This record gives sequence, structure tokens and C-alpha cells, in this order.
Amino acid sequence: MSAPVKGGITIINKKSNFVARADQEGGAGEVYTNIHEGINMYTEPPTNTISLHEFSKIALDRLQVLKKIEFMFDSNSADDQVRKHIKNMTKAHRLLVEPKTIYDRSNGNTIASALQADERKEFKENDNISHFICRLAYCRNEELRKWFITQETRLFNIRLGEVSPWTVKQLLESKLDITYQELRATDEDWQKFEKNITFKHEGAVKGAPALPSEFVKVPFKEAISLIGRRAVFLHQGMAYVPIKELQQIAAAHFRAHLSQDLVKAFKYLPQILKDERLSQMLINLSNHSAIDFNLYEGKAPTDADKINLADLDFYSRKSFPPCMKSLFTALRNKHHLKHYGRLQLGLFIKGLGLTVDETYQFWKQEFCKKIDEATFEKQYGYNIRHMFGKEGKKQDYKAWSCTKVIGQTTPGNEEFHGCPFKTYSEDPLRQLLSSYGLKQDEMRPILDKRRENLHQVACLRLYDAVHPHGVSDNVGNHPNAFFNSSVEYTKSLEKKKAKEGTAQAATAEVAVEEAVAAADVEMQ
Repeated sequence: MSAPVKGGITIINKKSNFVARADQEGGAGEVYTNIHEGINMYTEPPTNTISLHEFSKIALDRLQVLKKIEFMFDSNSADDQVRKHIKNMTKAHRLLVEPKTIYDRSNGNTIASALQADERKEFKENDNISHFICRLAYCRNEELRKWFITQETRLFNIRLGEVSPWTVKQLLESKLDITYQELRATDEDWQKFEKNITFKHEGAVKGAPALPSEFVKVPFKEAISLIGRRAVFLHQGMAYVPIKELQQIAAAHFRAHLSQDLVKAFKYLPQILKDERLSQMLINLSNHSAIDFNLYEGKAPTDADKINLADLDFYSRKSFPPCMKSLFTALRNKHHLKHYGRLQLGLFIKGLGLTVDETYQFWKQEFCKKIDEATFEKQYGYNIRHMFGKEGKKQDYKAWSCTKVIGQTTPGNEEFHGCPFKTYSEDPLRQLLSSYGLKQDEMRPILDKRRENLHQVACLRLYDAVHPHGVSDNVGNHPNAFFNSSVEYTKSLEKKKAKEGTAQAATAEVAVEEAVAAADVEMQ
């Protein structure tokens, strides 16, 4: 239902678990939250005030986290790496939900959280608000719901990994009104079925036998997600579950309830969409593939980091990602690129630190091998200056992210824009990969990801193959991240070689001095 409020519209939907108000007088809006302590299963709607600007920003921040989770899972990143990266990212976006005491499952130890009380409160509220906003954006169809549920469940699992299994047990009991009965040595069940219950399970302390207190007895239907793995013992409608497996049960409940809540939210969405500003925001949020999500923020290059125009050919060989290398090569060969190719490559080299004058010179040098300078200025000069915010509406355009590049229209005849992992057939793609110095067996894992339509992961695999043991943070999310990481990798190798060379020279100098000293002794 909805009710008028002075100066605005209030939309209250208890069944969709959301309350929102947009101020009609331009700028302020409200979203409400009342968040409980502990891990959030998002059962309570938001109930405090934020502006419309914050409404949009906080949701975009959360979607960046969810997109990063998707990318890291698709690229088979190690669990510890995922947990560490997502924790840092949520903290940077002020969305970190962390218990006061963090549990280390590898050794059973606990450490105190570094978050202050006011930070913990703010972060929890931000987390809750952003989740419910994204619910509204992602409830519109089955495809959006599936994506949102998958990434949110992964985030929930990451957070569960920082609390003890007994805390997970308490969470389930408090939210589901179900008792997870811990076994005791005196229980008849334990005495009768101990070997069955502890089959394949060791104790919490490595090498120690499993204790009865490390298992709980629950109704069979609570452990359905574990049965396929044969992780539980079943008897007379009851499941005997290792307490460390309760995380999977909690995640299954989270997924099921979120799925139901998204369907409910969709039923009441038309009432919320009556406010045009909220409507447009939610549509933009859900269209995550069209939004230019720069997970790589990209710092402005310093004078020391900027690339000279004369250096582009050198860096294009191994430091340009395939989407830019293919455009750069086509430009050098054909002395021309069509509109989308010019835009894709032009914004990329702008992001390398080239000025508007240098960029103008770059295109002029190549295009004027076919046309005169007057024609070049007439046809292309305005667009180059516009790209830098010097013409038209004075907007300073950013380099395209991988999402933006992949989402471009399929290249037509004599067009080379887009992502080669998406648009190239296998033979041309192999030829492009070989230009990085890769052998056929090194291409195999890259091409495997490409066949799975994991284009960004394929690009990450290429980077790893060309830069062994290099730092690849945000590679696969942004072409400029590929370039910057590659250049840093090259610089670090040069420093290492220079250091080794200095050490060798010093060693040789000492050897010469010792030889001279020995010769002097002999002469004496």
C-alpha cells in the first residue's frame, strides 16, 4: 500500500520487506532499516534515512562487490584469496559485516575485530540497506533473480566462514525456531550409532577422534543439501550432522528464503515503480551488464608513470590486452578505424596518460597516411576533443571496462572493436595469442575458458601466462588494469635484473681487489 507524505511519496511494503520514500522537492529521499546484531540473513526491512544520491551509490557499491565475487568464483580463485579480497573490498565500500570475534577455522583460534563500534553499526546498516535496494532491482525476472541469489549466497558463505560452527548453530536456531540438539556421550543414539555418525569425520582438533558435542541431531528435511555428499547419518527421520556442516545448511536456508522474498518483492514492485526516479534507478541497477562497472577505479597516472606517444608500439606487444592490441594492430595496418574502434582504443590510450594534444597527434599520424590534414581535422578533430571533455557537453569520458567492451555490438566488415575472446573464431584467436609469445600448450587453458564463454577469465589466464607470478588484481575487469599491471611487472623485472647486476659487479670488484692484494703479498 502507499500513503501520501508531505513533500513526497512513501511506499510501504511489509510483504516485500521494503520501505522507501522519495522527496519530491529535489534531492532527499528515505530508506529505513532496523538491523539485528550478528550475521544478517536480511529478514528485517530497512528503516532509517538516506538521500537519493546515497540510495544509488550504496547499491552500486554492493553490485561491484557482487560482480567481483562472480568473477573470482568463475576464475576458480582460492578460497582464502576470495575471502581476503572481498573482505577488503566490502571494507573499502563501508559494507563490511564482521563479528566482534573472528573465528579461524584452520586452527580454532579467535581474534578480535579491528572495527570500532560506530563503524560496525554504520557498515551493518549500509549492508542491509544496499541488499534490500538490490532486491528490488533484481526481482523483475528469473534470470536476474538467479544471478542475485547466487552472488548473495556466496557472500553469505564468505561471512559465515568467519564465525564458529556453534555461532552458525545459534543463528539457525534464532531465525528458524528449530532446535539443533547437540549429542552427548550418554545419549542412546551416540552409544548405538557412534561409528555410523562419525564415519569420514575427524574431530575439531586434527588427528583427534570426533566428540559427540561436534554433532547435532536435526529433522531429516533440514539436511537435504548434505545427503548427496553422504556427509550425514540418517535414522528414523533424523539426521546426525557434523556441526561444521551447519554452514551449508544455513546457506541453503538463506538461498531458499531469498528466492521466496524476491518473488514476493516482484508482486509489489509496481507500487514502488510509481515514483519515476526510483523506477529509473532500479532499472539501471538491474541492467548490470550495460552499466560501466569500473571495478578497477584506475588512479590518474603520475608524470613518472605516463606513457610517451613514441612508446606505444613497444608496450603494445605484451602490455596491451587483446581487445586493444587487435585494434592497435589494425590501425597500424589499415591506417583507419571505424567509430566504435576509435572510441574503444582512444579512451584506452587516454587512460594511459596521453594528453588531448598527444592523442590528436596519434590519430593524425596514422590517418593522414590516407587523407590530408584538413580532412582529418574536419572529420575527426571534434570527436577527439569531445572525448577529453573539451567540446560539446564537456563530459570527461572514462576508459571502457571489460563489461563495456564485451557488451558492444558484433563487429561488422572492417570493424575490430569488442572483445576478441567473444568475437574471434579460434584460428584468428590463436594467432593473436601467439603474438604474446605463447606456445600451443600454453594457449589451451585460455581457449578452454573462452569455450565456456568466460571471456574475462580467459583474459586473466592470458595475463598469468605472459606474466608468471605477477600481480593480476583487477585484470579481467578493465583493459587499463591489464596494461598497468603488465608495466609494473616489467619494471619490477628490470629492477630485479639491475639489482642482480649491481651485486654481480660488486662481487667481481671484491674478487679483483682480493686478487690484487694477493699479488702484492707475493711480490713482497
